[in-house]
Amino acid sequence: MGQHCRAIWQLLAVWCLFSASSALPIRTDVASYLDIKKYTLTYLIDFKNDNFSGVVDIDIKVKKPFATRKSLVLDKADLTIVDISLKDGASSVLPVPFDDGNDNITLNLPVVLNLQSSYTVSLRFLGKIRDTNSEGIIKYEARNNTYITTNLFPFYAHRAFPCFNDAFIKSIFSLTISIEGAAAGVYPLTNTPLAYKNNKNTVFQFKDTPPIPVHNLFFTVGYYEKTGKNGNIYVYKKNAITFNKEIEYTLDDEVYKKLLNISKIPSVNIVAIPGLPRETITSYGIVAISENNLFMDLKRVTTEQRKVSLLNIFSGLYKLF
Repeated sequence: MGQHCRAIWQLLAVWCLFSASSALPIRTDVASYLDIKKYTLTYLIDFKNDNFSGVVDIDIKVKKPFATRKSLVLDKADLTIVDISLKDGASSVLPVPFDDGNDNITLNLPVVLNLQSSYTVSLRFLGKIRDTNSEGIIKYEARNNTYITTNLFPFYAHRAFPCFNDAFIKSIFSLTISIEGAAAGVYPLTNTPLAYKNNKNTVFQFKDTPPIPVHNLFFTVGYYEKTGKNGNIYVYKKNAITFNKEIEYTLDDEVYKKLLNISKIPSVNIVAIPGLPRETITSYGIVAISENNLFMDLKRVTTEQRKVSLLNIFSGLYKLF
């Protein structure tokens, strides 16, 4: 009887493991035959209608033979694919027919992908901004405003854009965000510094990232203002003065240098997000912290405790890279 029960439990364990692993949209085979060099992402975020449209150009290089070089499978979920094209080294742009599935999309390529050749796969897509306790591009209401933030970790990048959703592949990201339907003063932050914005403050282009996994891409769009302390801390606009007074001793120059040393990168943005449903979201070059976490009650928490809390948050950043 005991052996029979043990066998049943073993079968159940194997079934659960298989079910869990098969449900994850992780593509562990792609890196063996493709070099995913760069994602160039352009978003139009529509605050009023809670949706977004986008274009992603994926630069790839075929480095080894694979079963069929006339098809590719990309991951995507809850996205509508508008059209797909393929560009080769000769600058020929060819339309690509595709088969649309629930969690992926199969590209029926019009040409054979040659070994050691480079191509750009371009996809236009549409999506809905999701509720707070979800994944992908999410929204939440705070301080009578709408805030939008990505939540891609650990394997939800395919809810924000079509991609090879493999946590072990690192690629360069180039991000441009256009905004419509938002009140004046909205400002986006992402993994890297701003490279360009238009005069109307509706189009923002950011510097390229170094190679990072797809789930490390992060951006937030809200009503932020730089505090002036160390030049890399952003808070809700009306909190900037209060923040400077409260945080003066918590995040002094010495502590900030320790944070950079932990993260092993030259600059890190810290953004306090009102209403953030998680305590922190840590990505390359940026740490999003719940506003309540950063504005700890000084009557209950000492300055030293606040310093320890921030250092603990940044220790997670180091583990990611």
